Amino acid sequence: MLMVGAMWVCGYVALPACPFAAWLSLLCPMCGTTRAIEAVLSGDLVQAFRLNPIFPVWMATVLVVWSDTLWVALFDSSSNRPILRALRAAMRSRAFLVLSSLLLLGVAGYLNLVMRAELLG
Repeated sequence: MLMVGAMWVCGYVALPACPFAAWLSLLCPMCGTTRAIEAVLSGDLVQAFRLNPIFPVWMATVLVVWSDTLWVALFDSSSNRPILRALRAAMRSRAFLVLSSLLLLGVAGYLNLVMRAELLG
């Protein structure tokens, strides 16, 4: 997997199109994330945010999951996982569910109304 990622960064491998967009002709909240990663790797944070405004949230989620996995690997204490406990506590609140749902709907709307031609073209 790492090899494919390295080949993609160097431009030797093209990643497949999003099946959601290909089949339904609608962009999901994840659409544009691959191009946003390319923009970050080339140092263009503004372009990354423009391609997918929720990109920082996706990256934060990856960081949280990676940190939790690292915690378990280093300390092997499955019962004492502070990062996962904090995440579970946040996800139990109704405010979190409402705000995250509104955020996903807003990003999907932005991508389908504003960025559609650039991301599908």
